[in-house]
Amino acid sequence: MVEAKWFHGKYIPTIEEYMDVAQISIGVPLFTIFSFMAMGEMANKEVFDWLRQDPKIVRASSNIIRIMDNLASHKLQ
Repeated sequence: MVEAKWFHGKYIPTIEEYMDVAQISIGVPLFTIFSFMAMGEMANKEVFDWLRQDPKIVRASSNIIRIMDNLASHKLQ
């Protein structure tokens, strides 16, 4: 939603603003939660408490995937 507002408002965000929004919109945090849920008993309260702390591995994965997506879609535009 934020990215759409930026686009339609012709706003160019700072890299920090962009990456904060991009980490969420790429879906890695949600995919990580679903992955743990699929593991059955391994998905305990401790795991979800850890995920709520925004671990570096999830943020880094989000950043890498978002940048790869941007590079790929840039070639198509």
